[in-house]
Amino acid sequence: MDEKYQFRLKLLSFLEEQTDRYISRETIEKYLKVSKSKLKYTFLCLEEDLKEFGNFKVLIEASAQKVDTLHVTAALIDNLRLFYAKKSGMFLLFDAIVVSDISSSEFEKRYFFSRTKVFNLRKKLESLLNEVGITLEMQKLIGEEKAIRKFIFEVYYYYFNGLEFPFPSNVKINVEKTKNSLISIFECDHRPTKMKQLELFIGVCFLRIKWQYFLTESVLNLELFDSFQYKSMRDHILKQVTFPIENRSNTVDFELDFLLAFMTVENIFLSSMRRQVSFHEKKETQLTTLFLEIVDFELTVLKGCSVPDKKVILEKLKRNFQTIHRRLLCFILPKYAFNYWYRNGDFEEMYPEFHRIATRFMSIFDNFMECKNFFIDKSALYYDYMVSLIVSMPQNYLESPIYVCVDFSAGEIYAEYVFEKLNHLKRHGIQIQHKIDNKTDIYLSDHTNNKLLCKQIVFQNPPKENQWQLLKQTVLDIKKTKSSNEKNSVV
Repeated sequence: MDEKYQFRLKLLSFLEEQTDRYISRETIEKYLKVSKSKLKYTFLCLEEDLKEFGNFKVLIEASAQKVDTLHVTAALIDNLRLFYAKKSGMFLLFDAIVVSDISSSEFEKRYFFSRTKVFNLRKKLESLLNEVGITLEMQKLIGEEKAIRKFIFEVYYYYFNGLEFPFPSNVKINVEKTKNSLISIFECDHRPTKMKQLELFIGVCFLRIKWQYFLTESVLNLELFDSFQYKSMRDHILKQVTFPIENRSNTVDFELDFLLAFMTVENIFLSSMRRQVSFHEKKETQLTTLFLEIVDFELTVLKGCSVPDKKVILEKLKRNFQTIHRRLLCFILPKYAFNYWYRNGDFEEMYPEFHRIATRFMSIFDNFMECKNFFIDKSALYYDYMVSLIVSMPQNYLESPIYVCVDFSAGEIYAEYVFEKLNHLKRHGIQIQHKIDNKTDIYLSDHTNNKLLCKQIVFQNPPKENQWQLLKQTVLDIKKTKSSNEKNSVV
């Protein structure tokens, strides 16, 4: 995507993340490291974009000192991302190569671009593709076929995000026919997100087949399960599902295996079918076993678990890690360069030990995968590991709560206002108290009490933004201290 559109989306994403409705322009300038004039120009461009887009009522006053974030939503950003993609020269070039297989001169004529502009776009696209092990030769994508397809899928899924089908109507018709046949044969998850994923993946495969790019091997390991039973099932499927391939019997099998593998790792199949599809699992199992050993040895929370709870946690982690590694090793998820505002700060603050272990996993994964052409989206992998660790732990084992006693002399209405404002900090493990006791970690008030032993934060009436930030930082400091003390107590 063109850099100017990237920056507009980055700005909108920052506004959408804010918990307060209004944010100062100075805060935006500081966070985005942008000059006052560039920020003003960007807001003016956004106003014009939103007028052209026309589907949302968004009030961003370019001249105001504070920006109203109320109408800046994730849905707006998703729609604008697609809107910008369709105006971006590099995406249009990529789309023309994938969908039309056209020459540079034909592309110039279609979009009225100069030869110099197309040359520069091609250079940028080549650079991006090289990062994921794909080359561009004579307007053709060259590399490992399954990696190319997965990259195409990720690009279109990121930009179109289920908002619309990105390929021509004749492809859409064949995709619908194939999808309906598959879901009539198998018990599937029919939720819209899963069906959109399936439609897009089939569409990518059909386009690659159309331009004579075929898979040369199966992603499944028929030796690990009843190959006769699977081949019988495959023959049954192929009576109802038609691939646009002539006189290539093995290729048809490979294509169907690839499609079934995708439906398995993306959990489109329900559990009974997922158990019947087996992969080349050696590295997948080695990685999972290694990571479970690290978790068992290093994760503080497990040392305080009962034996039955620990067994349940490790089994759940095993399933989650297997899913992550199967997805990576089967499809080689690319490191797509358009994930340009990834931040892991929230996870690091809330779950510092999980962050440390997940980061170590990432380092081990890099060393484990000896193939230098193995490219992954590091931010997505980090999220996968973090979420797997979090959801596998019972809530009572995750962290010790931070107890905050709220005591204001201004009365119950003022205290209720503070309670409401504190709600957004509950994700940091805050437990609000109405009276102080021996559990209290922080005493929050509008007056000072010199007799207290716990941390004390005095708010003005009304509290200023820097006082809320001080509270948040104090909570994080106490959390780290508690985490360190718990770790030392079990070593």
